Amino acid sequence: MRIVLIYLFLFSLTLFGRENPFFPVDRSSTPSYTTNQVEKLPPFDGVTLNLPNTARILEEVSITFINLDGSQQTETIKIHKAIDWHHPLHVNQNSITNNFKKKQTNLKFKKIVSLKFISFYENYKQLQIHTQDKLLRDFKIPKPERIVLDFKREIDFRSYKFKGSDIFKIIRIGNHDGYYRVVLELDGKYIFNIEKKSYGYLLTLE
Repeated sequence: MRIVLIYLFLFSLTLFGRENPFFPVDRSSTPSYTTNQVEKLPPFDGVTLNLPNTARILEEVSITFINLDGSQQTETIKIHKAIDWHHPLHVNQNSITNNFKKKQTNLKFKKIVSLKFISFYENYKQLQIHTQDKLLRDFKIPKPERIVLDFKREIDFRSYKFKGSDIFKIIRIGNHDGYYRVVLELDGKYIFNIEKKSYGYLLTLE
């Protein structure tokens, strides 16, 4: 009988446990910043493939690449065209690569949006955010790809929607209780990183 009572007592203790064990006991200890890491590689210039002298028909071309989530994917393009083996095949991204290098060497940031308490300066895949307000949290929302930034400030204003740049397509700024929210709509999928700077924050896309 005593053993039965002990088991009943232990079972009753479990009823007062956390309602969901997947959440931390102290929610304030959960970090509010996302962590984004991407392998640093030089930009792709191009490759050349020399065909054997027996080649006469180019049947298909396959490209294998790694996605943002680390998964590997292969895309195959059907061609079925006659070729001359004397001329090599070239795969390149010259126009994009040259543009990328030009952007990297020309570090002039262009102002695209400005309010009294926050301004945005863009240079290709980088965005300077000039503000004295503290960044509370940042996260990403898919479909369409958007980056959400919450800044601390007690302020009352109407919502704004601005046309941004080729990559940061639309910038929305909305008022909330104790903070305001910036939503950056992007032209595609990216991993982002945010660094604290003297003028505010630097957001970089990878």
